[in-house]
Amino acid sequence: MNEFNSGEFKSEEEQAARDFEQESKPSGTKIFLARHGESEHNIAVPGYFAGGSKEYDTPLTPKGEESAKKVAEKLREEGIDLLVHSDLKRSRETAEVINRELGGKIELVEIGGLKEVQVGELTGKTREQVVNEGSEAARKALEVFASGDVQQINFPGGDTFETASQRVRESLDKIIKEHGDKTKIAVIGHGNINKVMLSLMFPDEADFIRQLNLAHENVVELDMETDKEGNVEFKNVKLHGEAKDEGLI
Repeated sequence: MNEFNSGEFKSEEEQAARDFEQESKPSGTKIFLARHGESEHNIAVPGYFAGGSKEYDTPLTPKGEESAKKVAEKLREEGIDLLVHSDLKRSRETAEVINRELGGKIELVEIGGLKEVQVGELTGKTREQVVNEGSEAARKALEVFASGDVQQINFPGGDTFETASQRVRESLDKIIKEHGDKTKIAVIGHGNINKVMLSLMFPDEADFIRQLNLAHENVVELDMETDKEGNVEFKNVKLHGEAKDEGLI
């Protein structure tokens, strides 16, 4: 299990001690962040970039549905009362499978701003096409993607970290303002946009987030606390699952 808290890494023993100290205090909202299940474009041969494009968006594979069921199992005992998904079918279908597995009574909310990063010139292209035929900016964007450093993304004709951050920030504001009464929220997003979200929540943990494995079956758990002035703090991140990340976005 990996975890960190407001820039400070902690062992499981230290976390347990902190939990014991705070067990009588009000618990804020708990957020569970997951990636959609495997979709058809993730296993295409050769693989190509879909990003946030609806034209290249594809439905879940049978394996992807099984991955969504495994995420549901991780969430089963949590009492999820809200499932948030993007407007891409692979995210929506994953949320629907999870809801069905958990009894079919959870509220589902679609937020378009949580779609995967727009990859611009890389959309519909294979790695080889980008390397051999793409612009210098496109090849640089591919290098950044391969490094996992979302804070440096700059897809020509698509998202930069700043543009992706803006819509993620607006999406988080929407969740907080319109669904702040919920105490257990699962957000079914996408590999890179989930890392953008975590980068906003924990801006000082770039190295940790870069290496964080957001594979289809893994779940990131964190706490969101809001004070009387409406200030929001995110803390106590834990990664559940050991699946390996594969494929393109």
